[in-house]
Amino acid sequence: MRLLTALLITSLAVLLALSSPALGQITIGKYRISGTVEFSADVEIEEVDPVTIPDPYAGWKLDDNTAAYGGFDFTEINSPTFAGGKLGDAFYTTGAPFPRYGRIDNANAGLLVGASTDFPNGLTIAGWVYPTDSPGVFGGRTYLSNNDVFKGLNGSVGWQIGNGLDGFGGGLFPTFRVSSNALSCKSTTALTLDTWNFVCYRWDPDKNNGMDEQEIFVNSSTRTGLTAANPVWSASTRNFNIGSADDHAGSTTFAGRLDAFYIWNFDLTDAQIAELYNGGDGVELPIAVPQDATSFIPIRGAAESFYALRGAPESFIPIRGSSERFRQIIGK
Repeated sequence: MRLLTALLITSLAVLLALSSPALGQITIGKYRISGTVEFSADVEIEEVDPVTIPDPYAGWKLDDNTAAYGGFDFTEINSPTFAGGKLGDAFYTTGAPFPRYGRIDNANAGLLVGASTDFPNGLTIAGWVYPTDSPGVFGGRTYLSNNDVFKGLNGSVGWQIGNGLDGFGGGLFPTFRVSSNALSCKSTTALTLDTWNFVCYRWDPDKNNGMDEQEIFVNSSTRTGLTAANPVWSASTRNFNIGSADDHAGSTTFAGRLDAFYIWNFDLTDAQIAELYNGGDGVELPIAVPQDATSFIPIRGAAESFYALRGAPESFIPIRGSSERFRQIIGK
């Protein structure tokens, strides 16, 4: 919807010359148009359902060490800083010899991660990463982890998400990793250094959204790194780290910035992931949506293209000549 804002404004400008005027104000994305608003006679109006994103069960805006969801605040290790994020501030992390990262104590980490059997409806992890280096074969850059699966010290306990994880050849390819490579998922699309990248991992055990159980999205709503197997891990009593793997923080700490990481205990839909990515702009959670669909009025012009105007129903001007039908739609 946001990608079409400029085109929509252009289309409205063309329509201004085609019909009688009506005074008022409309809002399109972050743009507000006031004054004379006009529509052509062939415009149609109908209701659509907005894309909503349910609250995560855990997550961090990473403007500071306070949890946005779930109550899992973290302790700052070696005084990391918060500034210059994708959405507000971001969490600066550094690797060896003086790693800076965040830690949630092991008692709470067990509640946060659990075992794979605690996620019958799947798992989605999404966030923004800004890498400043590319790890080698035996390196790794961790976004979130509750176990040092990088070193294989604890069998099938816990999981880790990051790029360049051991067993996958290093580099900038995001990977969701459990102890077995065959049950893990590695993206075939690499991150770009020194810029913000959107990363989303989805585990869909019932294959509701695709042909494979696991997949990763990198800087788009296109699936990559498909794995036709369910991940398996057992509950861990280890710490949960943000920006580092447990026990080997120096070698696996993420080098760069992390922002807006959230975890859902089910698989988000393609449309919801696309909404999170938002054409590369990202979105703040929670997403403010109207209580009903009447605030989302698609406009179809002569080109048969659909556009959606977003805002309160009162901000929309009834189409001249069709005002009665408009009022029927919005229940006025």
